[in-house]
Amino acid sequence: MSAEAQVALLRQVEQIAREYSEQHNADARLPLAQRHPVSVLLAVRPWEPALFKTFRRSE
Repeated sequence: MSAEAQVALLRQVEQIAREYSEQHNADARLPLAQRHPVSVLLAVRPWEPALFKTFRRSE
């Protein structure tokens, strides 16, 4: 993934985080019986499983 694509992806993740936070705040006034715990986890970092390295093409 190019540096530009990583920046674009990070912007999208940040937008989703803002929307999640806004919805959480909007629902905070509801009774507990009408709310359910929900978590979202997404990370962006350089990573390649060791198994995949064996399939990497030579440059």
